[in-house]
Amino acid sequence: MTPRHRRWFAAGALILALVPGAGCVSEARRRQLRLQTTLGEDVDAREVADLLQFAWDRHVLGDSLDGGRTLREAFVLYLAVLDPERLAIDDAHRLRLLQRAGIGPAAYAGAVVEARDARASAFPSSTPDESAACELALECAFRRLDPHSGFLDREAWAETLRSITGGYSGIGIVIRHADEPLVLEVFDDGPSAGSLLPGDRILRVDGTDVSGLSSSEYLALVRGREGTSVTLTIRRAGKLTEVNLTRRQVQAKAVRSVAAGPDGDVLVLHLRAYTEGCADEVETALRRHRTPLRGIILDLRSNPGGTVDDAVAIVDLFIDRGPVILERGRERKVLEAESGGSAVAPEIPLIVAVNRFSASASELTAGALQDHGRAVIVGERTFGKGTVQEIYRMGDRGAKVTVARFYTPSGRSTQRVGVLPDVERPDAIVVRWEQESGSDEPSRFERDYDNAIPGDTQRTGFVRPRDTGALVARLRARMDSPGPPDPAADVEDDLLQAMIRSLAGEPALRPR
Repeated sequence: MTPRHRRWFAAGALILALVPGAGCVSEARRRQLRLQTTLGEDVDAREVADLLQFAWDRHVLGDSLDGGRTLREAFVLYLAVLDPERLAIDDAHRLRLLQRAGIGPAAYAGAVVEARDARASAFPSSTPDESAACELALECAFRRLDPHSGFLDREAWAETLRSITGGYSGIGIVIRHADEPLVLEVFDDGPSAGSLLPGDRILRVDGTDVSGLSSSEYLALVRGREGTSVTLTIRRAGKLTEVNLTRRQVQAKAVRSVAAGPDGDVLVLHLRAYTEGCADEVETALRRHRTPLRGIILDLRSNPGGTVDDAVAIVDLFIDRGPVILERGRERKVLEAESGGSAVAPEIPLIVAVNRFSASASELTAGALQDHGRAVIVGERTFGKGTVQEIYRMGDRGAKVTVARFYTPSGRSTQRVGVLPDVERPDAIVVRWEQESGSDEPSRFERDYDNAIPGDTQRTGFVRPRDTGALVARLRARMDSPGPPDPAADVEDDLLQAMIRSLAGEPALRPR
């Protein structure tokens, strides 16, 4: 069988396998075709078919995706990227396949243009082999679903697993991905400590311009084998400089705790991301401070989210009982997660700090604690991602698919709207970063994506158990009062300093 015939055979097997009732080939024969057909050396047509079927079956919008048109067009992209020059519009075999998939000539023509552009960008001076072409086609297809669904190649899959566990070999920083990646945090014990600062803009990595790179492409440059060196060209306060770093293993702790306030009785918990086990780290930090506390600050600023289970577990540390999250998927069945009654600090005054980069699980936590009247939310309106993704494994690759919307206990969705703080304050550090970077790039929110999933609400019988009005008034008054900076916390973080001042007048309570 010639390579071209193998491509057609593979494409036909995929379409027949995924379009119910297509053609006159028996189901047994279709299974045999899928098992025997490979795309290149390591891409199995059955695996690809199962992956696309999973996305079709599980995506939260389900049948509203124009009867599956988005995923059917994925097959066209797959065909077009494999060998677009040879797919003549009047090819009888191709037309039969497209007709069985319900795709007309106009849709095909548009897909060919998109596929050719994607191929030219990914392979400007070479022709992709069958495996690479298949991956590129899958990326094009999943991109159409919503901003948070996507195909994960080997590097992206490995990065997804690392983001869950928190371990990797790299330089130990947190960035906001943009045309010029912005350093948000430098790990105290990481390779970049003393060399990079929050607010630095990364322009080049080992001489490679990083503007316009995807997050996975950027990470592929920065991360690498332990002990190897990497040179970053950065812009700091308008000046360019080079920084030489040595990569090493980084096991990023999710939580950094600081005892602030005049008597060390204000506990600040900086939560970087919702990695696996981060709720245990928060609980450990709470239990370690056995002295009475006047208040707790849970700092979720620039926290991009992570595992839903850990977000639920963190809320559980601060409320005695009641719902934490409502979740509704394609079947429209509402699932509810309740507090387990294991609160460690259910009464100590609590502030949750958020900003425009707080997303997903951060918004779940802030919204749930706000609904329960358990916390005062301070800062900026959050990013507005109110959806849940599942990951699907395909060997050493996979996909993430948006499978549900989530809602706060009162039935609010954060999707496209975010969480509105009780006390709105600009995050001066973010403002200063943007001013120093000289970038005119506006902050992007979920609502700015063309294919962002719409938000909605759920009707619930939830009744807010307590009112925070008096506490909000007290905290706001103290925030606005002048005072010396607390040396235990970042003295340049005006918002954090104001929150610490606001809690200093509260009565001290002991964690359980």
